[in-house]
Amino acid sequence: MEIMATNQKTFLTLLLLSIIISVSSQIDPPLPIHELLPKYGLPTGLFPDSVKSYTLSEDDRITIELGSPCTVEFEYTIWYDSRITGKLGYGSITGLKGIQLQRLYVWFDVSDIRIDSPPTDDIYFHIMMFDNSLNVDQFKAVRSCSKNAWNRLSSKQGRFQEEAFDTDDSKALVTDE
Repeated sequence: MEIMATNQKTFLTLLLLSIIISVSSQIDPPLPIHELLPKYGLPTGLFPDSVKSYTLSEDDRITIELGSPCTVEFEYTIWYDSRITGKLGYGSITGLKGIQLQRLYVWFDVSDIRIDSPPTDDIYFHIMMFDNSLNVDQFKAVRSCSKNAWNRLSSKQGRFQEEAFDTDDSKALVTDE
């Protein structure tokens, strides 16, 4: 009877251990953001190389953390906040917060980014009621954030303000108040 109890304990221990090993081997570490994007039909270089981390919820809400706000030069200048949020879908990110596109010296909030299905040569940045088309080839390679100090004009509550960010992350804020 004692041998049978010992065998059952050994069997249960081995079974539990094999289940733990099986489950832990099925949990893949998260992909870097630049490897995740193509799985959603988006170009690798949509975000700069300064992405520190991201979280993706079960309902595909994504939060992307950058080291600090920065700009990247494409056909248009794109500004990335230190935190970007949105809903990731195949070929799109909707409900975006934290990305702005500069057109004619004015910064506009980008609410959605999408590509056509089937893919064409364009990627669309939705601002206000309009889609701004850019050549998707610009986003194939991951780019670095601007290393120089830069100025950005943005409209907040109807007033323009100038924000200067330096490479040492110091900030100066000048408003029209």
